[in-house]
Formats: sequence, C-alpha cells, structure tokens
Amino acid sequence: NTTGSQNTGLGYQSLFTNSVGVSNNAFGYRALFRTTGSYNVAIGNSSLYENNDKSYNVAVGFEAMRNTRADGNTSLGYKAGITNTTGTNNTIIGSNADLSN
Repeated sequence: NTTGSQNTGLGYQSLFTNSVGVSNNAFGYRALFRTTGSYNVAIGNSSLYENNDKSYNVAVGFEAMRNTRADGNTSLGYKAGITNTTGTNNTIIGSNADLSN
C-alpha cells in the first residue's frame, strides 16, 4: 500500500496488490487480492479476487464475485456471482447464484 488509506485487511494476502485504493475492507484468504479500486467490501476467501481498479462492490461468501471486474455489484452466498466479469449494478443472492453476461 503506497498511497491508499483507510483500508482494512484481515487474512493472508488480503488487499495484496492494493496500492492506491481507499476505504476497502477485506476479510479472508486473498479477499480483494487484485485491487486498486476503492469503497469495496469483501468477506470470504478469494471474494472479489480479480477486482482490479473497480469500486463500490460488496461480496460476502467463499469466492463471491471472484472474477468480477466491474463496479457497483452486490453478491451474497457461496460462489455467488463468480462468472460475472463485466456486469455492473447487479445484486446476486444465493449459493452458486449467477448471471450470464
């Protein structure tokens, strides 16, 4: 973390590549692993793993939104939203619940 601020990471390699992101919260093994975005919440192992520079996402659950590279999504459940890559402003609830895009 070089210039980012107000971030919280708990878990091995959570917020691992965050350098400039602000107000992110990551809890779990590799939660928000690849991110420079801001205002994200990831709770669960590898949740929001591929977030890159995206913001305003909330993922709760093991690998929830693991591959998402989009803004404004919410997912709740085991692997919820795992195949969403570019869809924005979605709400995905349920174990393995997903959308096609």
